[in-house]
Amino acid sequence: MFAPSRGTEILTLPTDCKTFVSQGEQEIMGLKWLPSKGGDPITKFSISPEWDEIASKSIDYLTRLGASARIAAKWYSENPQSLYLPEHLTHLRNHPITLWEVAQILGKENSIQGCHAFRYGFSKNIGRTTDKERMFEQTSPWVNLYSFQELEQFIIFGLPKTFPILNGATQQYWHESLFVLPKNILRPNADSLLNVPIVIDINQINKQLGANPDENTIFKRNQRFLFLPDGKQNMYITSHQFRHLLNTLAQLKALPQELIAFWSGRKSMKQNDVYNHLSQEAYIEALTNLEDKGKKIKQIGYLEEKVKKIIQLNPVSYKEALNIELGSIHVTQYGICRHDYSLTPCPKDKDCGNCSEFSVMKGNEKHKKEAHHQVQILEKALLEAKQAEKDGHTGARKWIELNEPKLERWQKIKDFLADESIPTNTMLTLADPPDKHQTKIGLAFEVRALN
Repeated sequence: MFAPSRGTEILTLPTDCKTFVSQGEQEIMGLKWLPSKGGDPITKFSISPEWDEIASKSIDYLTRLGASARIAAKWYSENPQSLYLPEHLTHLRNHPITLWEVAQILGKENSIQGCHAFRYGFSKNIGRTTDKERMFEQTSPWVNLYSFQELEQFIIFGLPKTFPILNGATQQYWHESLFVLPKNILRPNADSLLNVPIVIDINQINKQLGANPDENTIFKRNQRFLFLPDGKQNMYITSHQFRHLLNTLAQLKALPQELIAFWSGRKSMKQNDVYNHLSQEAYIEALTNLEDKGKKIKQIGYLEEKVKKIIQLNPVSYKEALNIELGSIHVTQYGICRHDYSLTPCPKDKDCGNCSEFSVMKGNEKHKKEAHHQVQILEKALLEAKQAEKDGHTGARKWIELNEPKLERWQKIKDFLADESIPTNTMLTLADPPDKHQTKIGLAFEVRALN
């Protein structure tokens, strides 16, 4: 929520990612960032002072939480074949060790049970000791000893092949990385191993946000937001949805596409469209209400001609004329309706495709599917009507003549919405057809004309 960054980018932040700039007397926090898809290195700033504070506290917390793991990671980067030992345990190197000493080496709070020794790479015990200082339970008469070398191999072989480099693009080391933390540190059901470094990955984050098979998510543990608004499904989210949310907010405020791409760490503005979840009425509202800040909506078809006629007849600008036409809109299952119902009823009830006050805007998948559906319905119906005409059914020819133009118009709409060469948020408007159409109101007008 600090900035629209990818989860994988966040998880490769260095510990010194915070930076500050001054704006007058105010100091603003930013995060130093290297985008993962070709964008230039940038400093990202949050959308509010509240998020500054939350991010700052989170970074400080993670820095403290992972301190011991980063010390161990630095040791392994400099001593790749040697087990890290805390300073007070260096005397144990290459000597047989007890399971209590193993726990201290790994930074484990509780001792390790003998039956669990195999979990730490031990094949068998190699002796015993009666030294009480080497025991967790000092009432025991003796405890087993294990091979130091087996533990050493187990821990070192557990590091990935890319170790000690975490981020290949920057050659950033594990011990310089914010999300290098002790093993099990985020698990409520296991002892943390403070001196065993691991890297938090995006799957672990998303598992806690809802992709958890046993549903033991952050929402459930905090007894909040347990269910989605429908009350049937448990609350969940993915880290990437936050990125989509912030991009949509930026689109809603009509930020320049160049700035949104830069803020999001993109190399091309074309990648913005995937992250834009604005409803089309909101996009039009931005055009009509944000004065010169709203991006011009590209027009194809009749609406463009109508706007130009308004300009010719009235001393208004293009944008003012377009605002007049877009002043009353609502989105239907078919597309965008501009008819003002406070003036007259709909003259073409349920016949949107044949109306010049009906538009579609490139980028709406629901409208694209609806256009495809309308074409399928009309194609099938016309095939049956033509067969009925061959079979001598009275009235089939009239039905064909009425609906063939409808199919032609919906086919144009379908082709427009499917054309990848047309930019997103381009609007298409078809002119009224020259002939009459028997909608409910259209039929009434035709009957009146005949009378």
